[in-house]
Amino acid sequence: MDRVQIIARDINELKKFQKQLEKTLEDKGMLMKEIYHRVKNNLMVISSLLSLQSRYIKDKEEKGMFKEIKSRPVPWHLSTSAYTVPQILNVLNW
Repeated sequence: MDRVQIIARDINELKKFQKQLEKTLEDKGMLMKEIYHRVKNNLMVISSLLSLQSRYIKDKEEKGMFKEIKSRPVPWHLSTSAYTVPQILNVLNW
């Protein structure tokens, strides 16, 4: 005697949940891009302000300190620009 057993499962809720997860991931990616650009812009503003302020400094030692401080954000920016948003999200466990 052969039996046939059929198992049916409604996957509509699963599909709906999957779409919500994809949307959330997309939103987080957009937020990460926005944060990245804001940080980059803020670093540029800081660098510009340091350049403007250093024009008024006469002491060479103090000017050297401004130059050193100004150069610090640039390597950070260059190192983060090598990463893509998905890689950053992966590091943050999002």
